[in-house]
Amino acid sequence: MTIADQAEALLERTSALNEIDGAVARARAGTGSLLVIEGAAGEGKSALLAAAGERSNGVLLTAIDDAHELDRDALPGVAGRLPQLAGRPELVLVAFRPGEPGADEPGLDGLRTAFGARRVTLSPLGPDSVAALVRARRPNAGHELCRAAYEATGGNPLYLEELLAGDPERSHIVSIGDRVLRRVAVIGT
Repeated sequence: MTIADQAEALLERTSALNEIDGAVARARAGTGSLLVIEGAAGEGKSALLAAAGERSNGVLLTAIDDAHELDRDALPGVAGRLPQLAGRPELVLVAFRPGEPGADEPGLDGLRTAFGARRVTLSPLGPDSVAALVRARRPNAGHELCRAAYEATGGNPLYLEELLAGDPERSHIVSIGDRVLRRVAVIGT
């Protein structure tokens, strides 16, 4: 996948891709850095890490996905590496879901606020991007189907992908709703 393909596939993620490109450029110039990517499940954190991997030629890249699952001893070690990045062609990317139950919030805060760290916060896709993705898969999709897809998924790219994988003539709102309810039930236990 080319960089242009990535930008198209990662709708509304241009600023995040620009941050990655800037961090890669700084690392190539010998200024290693930390880039923190935050977003809800399914908002594209892993896709951005994959894009960074393809863009980071000549840079030592350490990518940590789902850092909210790391234990309390691991996160300070990541933040502690920052002083070692000075003068090195190295980039550390850390992606996580904020507010995740059981996560080491003080440790994640340490990454967010570490000296020199940059932060990217993802948000759901807007209605126009959802419509573009729906029409890329279903060229004849009308306004009502695009609106229903947006309402059913809340603009979450993963949920939209799951929705579009099904039969466009059937309502998938319940299946997506069931997925969300199952996730909430697990969190609540």
